[in-house]
Amino acid sequence: MQRRFDDPATAEADRMHLGFALAKAMDDLKRPESLFTYLRPANQLMRKAHPYDIASRRAELEGIFATFADFTPAPAPEASDFAPVFVTGMPRSGTTLVEQIIASHSRMTGAGEAGVAVREVQKVILDAAGRYRAWSEIAGAEVAAMGRRYEAEMRRRFPEAVQVTDKSIQTHAWMGFIASALPQAKFVVVRRDPRDTALSIYRNVFAENTHLYAYDLHDLGLYFRMFEELIDFWREKLPGGFHEIQYEELVDHPEEQSRRLIAACGLPWEEACLSFHENKRRVQTLSLYQVRQPIYRSSTRAWERHAEELKDFTDALEGRHA
Repeated sequence: MQRRFDDPATAEADRMHLGFALAKAMDDLKRPESLFTYLRPANQLMRKAHPYDIASRRAELEGIFATFADFTPAPAPEASDFAPVFVTGMPRSGTTLVEQIIASHSRMTGAGEAGVAVREVQKVILDAAGRYRAWSEIAGAEVAAMGRRYEAEMRRRFPEAVQVTDKSIQTHAWMGFIASALPQAKFVVVRRDPRDTALSIYRNVFAENTHLYAYDLHDLGLYFRMFEELIDFWREKLPGGFHEIQYEELVDHPEEQSRRLIAACGLPWEEACLSFHENKRRVQTLSLYQVRQPIYRSSTRAWERHAEELKDFTDALEGRHA
C-alpha cells in the first residue's frame, strides 16, 4: 500500500483511498506520528475531487435565522400526536451510540438517518425560487401537514413501531419547525469535544456528496462554529426544547447519563438500555463497530496526540481565522 501510495503513476482516486487506508493502518499499528502523513494528502485529494465552498453553509444559516426571526414556540393547529425522538449533533459526536441506547428500549424502534423531516421542512420553508420564507408567512396548516407527511412516511417504513428514533444529523437546524409540526416529539443534541469530533470526521470517508466540508480542517472549524450558532439560536428560541448530552460524560458515567437520557425522552427506565451493544438492529453509519461494543474510553482525548496537525481546525473554531 505504501509503495502504491508513493508511486507517481498511481491514479489520484486510488491514492486518495490508499491514504485513508494507510492512516487507519498507522492507527492500528500504534504509530500516531505517521497518521497525518497519509491523512492530509488523502483529504486534499478528496476535496479536489469534490470541491466545496463553506460560504454555502453560511448562506443556509442566514436563511434559517431570517426565517425564524419571529418564531415563537407553539403547536400547529391540529398537529399530529406522533412522538418520535430525534437524535442530532455533529457527525462522529456519538449520535449513533445515543440512538442505540434509546432504541434498546422496548417502546422504541431505531430508524437511523431517515432523512425525512428535513426534506419535508424544506419543502415548506423554501419557495419556488429557493428563497427562505418568513415564519409569519407560513400557515399553521402547512406546518401541521408537514408533521402528518412525516408520520405517514415513518409509519410506512416501520408499521409495527410504537415510537421511533430518528438520527438525521441536520435535524438540529430545524428544531423549532419540527417541534411545532410534531409537538409530542423529543429532541436530543449530542455534544463531544470539538477536537476529538474533528479528528474523527477527518479520518473518515463519508457517503458520496455528503459532508463535503469534512475534507478541509479550516472549513471543518468554521462549520463547527456554525453548528454551535444553530444550537445557541434554538436554545434561545426554544427554551427547554431539547436535551443535551455530553459524550464524555456518557462514557464516564454511562448509567447516570443513560437514565437522564431515557427520562428526557419521556420513557420509563429499562435495564436493556445499558445493554445497547446487544441490540442487533441494523446500523448504517460509520459507527457500526462501536455500537456493537460496550462503552469504552479510548476515543476520548485522542486529539492531544495531533494538536499541532489540528491547528487549522482549532484556529478556525476559535475565530483566529475567518
